[in-house]
Amino acid sequence: MSALHALDTGGSPAGSLRWRHRLWLVAGAVLTATFLLYTGKAHAQPATEHRLEGRVTVVDGDTLRFADRTVRLWGVDAPAARQICQLDGKPWACGDAAREALAGYVANRRVRCDLVGDQVARCRVGHHELNGWVVQEGWALDTPAADSTRRYTRLQNDAALARRGLWQGQFVEPWEWRIDDGAAPPTP
Repeated sequence: MSALHALDTGGSPAGSLRWRHRLWLVAGAVLTATFLLYTGKAHAQPATEHRLEGRVTVVDGDTLRFADRTVRLWGVDAPAARQICQLDGKPWACGDAAREALAGYVANRRVRCDLVGDQVARCRVGHHELNGWVVQEGWALDTPAADSTRRYTRLQNDAALARRGLWQGQFVEPWEWRIDDGAAPPTP
């Protein structure tokens, strides 16, 4: 018996058994921790009342309806369903176009939304955040009402430069259009 083994086990066969048992426990704990971290199960999940998940119906370019609840995408503002913009000097139903773009993107896919407030959420389809997607594609604007960081400004500038979505025509910011139209402003 080596000096190290005798030191670890106390020099007895029973000590050797305890040493092997401890080694297996440590190895099992390391493998379990590795598995949990790899699969993402070790990360705390928000309480279910703060998360909605499933298939949705798109109400407009920034509003989703789950079976029993409607939420708006946090930090963005899309044209209202009846908002009209201009495209090549002609009236263009940009609100309908924004709704159709979002509906096409989420069609037959599971959406997961983490509620930020009562009626607003950050939503994802797979690994893609919907809030940023609608701005990146030009169908919604980074809203100044949500927070002072203007999280989606870079995406909005990219969409404007590429003339995607709303940026291919002329439009009034959705929050301004709602004021002129007499509609209530959206919840940020």
